[in-house]
Amino acid sequence: MAYLPWDHIHELLLYAGAAEDRADLYSRILNRLGRIIPWDVGVGVFDRSIRCEACGGWDRRTFEQYNAYYHAKVPFIAYDPNGVARRGRDIVLWNRIPDSEFIRDFARPLGLHSGLSPFRPAWPRVLSLQRSRESPPFTARDCEILDIINGHMHNYLSLLDRCETDHGGPSAAYGRDSAERSRAALRSALKAAFRLSDRELELLEGLCEGLSNKALAKNLFISERTVKAHLSSIFRKTGCQSRLELAALARRAY
Repeated sequence: MAYLPWDHIHELLLYAGAAEDRADLYSRILNRLGRIIPWDVGVGVFDRSIRCEACGGWDRRTFEQYNAYYHAKVPFIAYDPNGVARRGRDIVLWNRIPDSEFIRDFARPLGLHSGLSPFRPAWPRVLSLQRSRESPPFTARDCEILDIINGHMHNYLSLLDRCETDHGGPSAAYGRDSAERSRAALRSALKAAFRLSDRELELLEGLCEGLSNKALAKNLFISERTVKAHLSSIFRKTGCQSRLELAALARRAY
């Protein structure tokens, strides 16, 4: 089995897990994704109709052209009668697709050479990446990594949707006071459930933002040795085994 860069994956997921709304989540993921799976043509978050909710590397005209006409002609995604993609993972090698209007008039002018599109029926939105001939084709390892990130993105989106429902409106409309109330409620719930100290809560909050031990020490004006001692205490009290588990625990507390 190919080695997966778990440290980088965890770093991205911790950073993404601190997102305050859907737009922030997309921005955080797209900002870090290229460090793990480089792309040089396009990347985006697509819904089941292959329309992009968050795009980078593509211009709006390209997406409008695609969705207005070529959407129905895409040759590499199989759909069930309900319009849901059936294949779980799909690495598209454009140069192996038979010549067609789509390839001739859309893919080739954009320089598309390989694409990574791991669609799954249970995920309403997925990340998809494209590379040119100047970059090597995507591999099965790349697809496995993106599959993991897509799964967590789906979970994060579900959590954000639940937060919006609980607060009676879209998260983008939350004011600073509402955010502070949510944070206070979170701290109170974690403190009561696991008997965490105020300092441990401060450290956990920074950890959920993806901060390193060095950054945590600097922010809290303590030594890295003290940070490690507090982390050990938090792990013991919560029963978590990793920083990722702690971040997930904090998100669930909402």
